[in-house]
Amino acid sequence: MSLPYRDLRGGAGRPGILRHSRAAAFSFQRLLFLVRKEFIQLRRNPLTLRMIIVVPLLQTILFGYVTTTDIKGLTLLVCDLDRSALSRELSAKLAAGGFFTPAGTVAELGAIDSYLDQGRARAAVVFPVGLSARITAGKISTVQVIVDGSNPSQASVAVSHIQRMLGSEALGLSVELAGRMGLAPGPRPALDLRTRVWFNPELKSVNYMIPGVMCMVLFMITSLLTALGIVREKEQGTMEQIMVTPLRPAELIAGKTLPFALVAFVEAALVLAAGTLWFGVVLRGSLLWLSLASAVFVLTVLGIGMFVSTLAHTQAQAMMVNQLFMATNMMLSGFMFPISSMPQAMQHVTYLVPLRYFLEIVRGVYLKGTGPSAWWPQLLMLALFGLLLFSLSALRFRKRLD
Repeated sequence: MSLPYRDLRGGAGRPGILRHSRAAAFSFQRLLFLVRKEFIQLRRNPLTLRMIIVVPLLQTILFGYVTTTDIKGLTLLVCDLDRSALSRELSAKLAAGGFFTPAGTVAELGAIDSYLDQGRARAAVVFPVGLSARITAGKISTVQVIVDGSNPSQASVAVSHIQRMLGSEALGLSVELAGRMGLAPGPRPALDLRTRVWFNPELKSVNYMIPGVMCMVLFMITSLLTALGIVREKEQGTMEQIMVTPLRPAELIAGKTLPFALVAFVEAALVLAAGTLWFGVVLRGSLLWLSLASAVFVLTVLGIGMFVSTLAHTQAQAMMVNQLFMATNMMLSGFMFPISSMPQAMQHVTYLVPLRYFLEIVRGVYLKGTGPSAWWPQLLMLALFGLLLFSLSALRFRKRLD
């Protein structure tokens, strides 16, 4: 004899099948069945008209403010070994031109490494000992320029700008300095600029883009498939059937997110393999550190995908809402456009974009070979974003189940 539906949900004095099942222990076997089901049902769906109005408007606003071919605001570090009036004036001229943002002044060569490794400076100028004396006497003095070549376009522009500014300013400053000292100016001075490009000596743009593509693949695949996988169950009416199974909420959440995280890692591995084997972009850092940072980022993106699924009612809506998150992260993270070239207000907004922190980590590990000591603040911020987004999304998702 079959029980009525109310008995299945558990009436007065009866535990009910659903309530009893949710109280059961976490089962990896049930989780594996759900993971297998998700792998079978992976697919995409068309867009919806409801979200078409929002996404183009947002993209138009962001492209209008963010997209620019001008490169400015690059952070410049000065290593002043001469400590003379001429070197100080040259430093002031570089800072006052509006092209560079001063990153500070150091008095020893060893301090340059940490600035470039951690991204606190994109270029460094080294004024050697005796610079002022040589230029005042009309002799050639060597000035070293060190540039972070992980972004080829920024590096090329920075080198040419430093060369132009120092070449034009050295003569005027040396003549002025000689006049202050009551000396006759010597012959036309010359600066022998010795330029070194770190991390990407050939300034190949592919070395800069491949790590960024890996970041975008992890973001796109994980968030989109997570949102579509959950919304599909609601749209097809199978979510109610899943809710009366012995699956616990934790098992359902894990089962709906784990497959897409695995797929994202496979896609990221394919991007890295293609970048290494086809384009010759070599991973200079530790694969272990890269995997650790990727796992933290995937946690964040899973939270975004689950959050999108709680907002959308159809797969088309979920796809468009996710596209909104993806476009925002892509344009404000530094993936396409340098953050330093954006308006000051938009630069502050970029701190709310998780992809910004992950891009800095990946490019640091991939191109510079850095470890956690160079990017632990970015990893910490990424972890905070991940815990917040995933916890909020899991809470909203669990309330829907209850």
